[in-house]
Amino acid sequence: MSRNHAMKPVYIMVGGFLGAGKTTTVSRLARHFMQQGKRVGIVTNDQTTDLVDTYNLRSQGFDVGEVAGSCFCCNFDALTSTVEQLGAGALPEVILAEPVGSCTDLVATVLRPLSEVYGVPLDIAPYGVILKPSHGLRILRGEQRGGFSPKANYIFRKQ
Repeated sequence: MSRNHAMKPVYIMVGGFLGAGKTTTVSRLARHFMQQGKRVGIVTNDQTTDLVDTYNLRSQGFDVGEVAGSCFCCNFDALTSTVEQLGAGALPEVILAEPVGSCTDLVATVLRPLSEVYGVPLDIAPYGVILKPSHGLRILRGEQRGGFSPKANYIFRKQ
């Protein structure tokens, strides 16, 4: 099958708490898709500026935009404008997005609006969440807090 550049870009959002392996996963996914000959763009996100993840991914040669100082759900316009700026005029075929780990209900606040409102049609992939294995084991055992800090545990319980 020939590559159709008119196809909708695939939007893949990879979430998880701090230290779960989101950036490593995004980097490996980006490399995988690039080895298949696909144009890839990445959007990083954090509540602060000068993101380490952005620097890390750019240093690996990836096309990276960032939404800094707010989360995707609180600054949806920044997310959509960042996606539009990726690829220097040619929208990537795959867009990998790494939201800040404290965002809640990203399906309702980001994925659904992207598919319903966003001007450029996107093929929205199911939301993937990375879980640190040691935390997952504690959760399955029913241990208090599951290895999370009290603040992260609150977010986990609410999601």
